[in-house]
Amino acid sequence: MLTQTDCKPSPLTLLSEEENLFYSTVRQFADDTIAPLVRAMDEEQKISPGLVEKIFDLGIMAIEIPESFGGAGGSFFDSVLAIEAISTVDPAIAVLVDVHNTLVINALRRWATDAQQRLWLPKLASGTVGAYALSESGSGSDAFALQMQAQRIQSGYRLNGGKLWISNAREAGLFVVFAIFVSACVAAVEAVSRLIHQTPPTHLWALAAAGAIGYLGNLVAARVRTRAGHRLNSAALIADGNHAAADAYVSLAVIASAVAVAIGAPIADPIIGLAITLVILRITWQSWRTVRGHDHHD
Repeated sequence: MLTQTDCKPSPLTLLSEEENLFYSTVRQFADDTIAPLVRAMDEEQKISPGLVEKIFDLGIMAIEIPESFGGAGGSFFDSVLAIEAISTVDPAIAVLVDVHNTLVINALRRWATDAQQRLWLPKLASGTVGAYALSESGSGSDAFALQMQAQRIQSGYRLNGGKLWISNAREAGLFVVFAIFVSACVAAVEAVSRLIHQTPPTHLWALAAAGAIGYLGNLVAARVRTRAGHRLNSAALIADGNHAAADAYVSLAVIASAVAVAIGAPIADPIIGLAITLVILRITWQSWRTVRGHDHHD
């Protein structure tokens, strides 16, 4: 008879034979191939020619890509092992591998259409580096405070805005770019999905506490950025303040959702999610008016 002790999962530091072999292989590659190039790459501030190709040849740029698309069909933990092994020699190259595997490939696997996956996953498995364009000057890595907008046009989307600190940009052949339209769509899809398949959130106290912390933090940030924007005559900073203010109210909605579920009204959670979608779209419109000068007052 199995006991609770028998079913207890092994600690993450206790690797299987296959995981040990995989880690050792990547670590040996890092020692033999990457380590001799580290000083030169740091001084020249660029990746050594030919190194990316060798990393692809090792197979660690396609760890979680399904075998049907030319990948290894591995797990997220396999990616973690590869990143850790390379990090012991050169954290910069580890970031290249990390962003490509855990951010770009997983984004495509989760949100790309079947046609997009058939087009790009084989390329990402065989030599095309993926870049991840999320951060902006005003919002940092806060995906719900983006200012870049995606405008639907006949041939696809037109991106209006700018990105900074794009991971893997120099080596990339594919860029995953986040814009405010995506944030609204993701929120809407999640909300509708929860309306159809109702799964009430758990850990309500933690949810409410996170909402309270988010409200206070965003409220302070909104006041500071908006006042500074008016003093510096910066439309971009004022728009960033508008984002933070809206985020504060979104955090209040999170608290309201936790309370509603706690008193026996789980349907309120997806409805509040749809309301948050409308708030995100309002952010887009308000920021656009600010940057265009309509709501910019000295």
